[in-house]
Amino acid sequence: MSINWDKELLAPLHDTFGGNAEYRPRVGVAFKINVIFDRAYTYITTLDDGSEMVSTAPAIGIRESDFVRLPVQGDKVFIDDVKELFIVREMHPDSLGGQKLLLNKVNR
Repeated sequence: MSINWDKELLAPLHDTFGGNAEYRPRVGVAFKINVIFDRAYTYITTLDDGSEMVSTAPAIGIRESDFVRLPVQGDKVFIDDVKELFIVREMHPDSLGGQKLLLNKVNR
């Protein structure tokens, strides 16, 4: 029997820790979505010389099942809790049906 990770793990996490957002794909119509927002997500990049670079960026966790078409670079998302608009810079899918989207803030 396989585990439905989206139903058993991601849905409860988003119900507990998620917040409202409006996802605005480059192509198509905007829609409401539940996201887990992290203003200062920290990640490490290993450079060609073996050294590491530590960076922080705003990010959201999403459930792929909430999307008709998966996110792409250049999509936008308005986070209701902070009243700010962001653009999707990078997509990092996991193996459980979720993704971490790294964002850049859009200056209006």
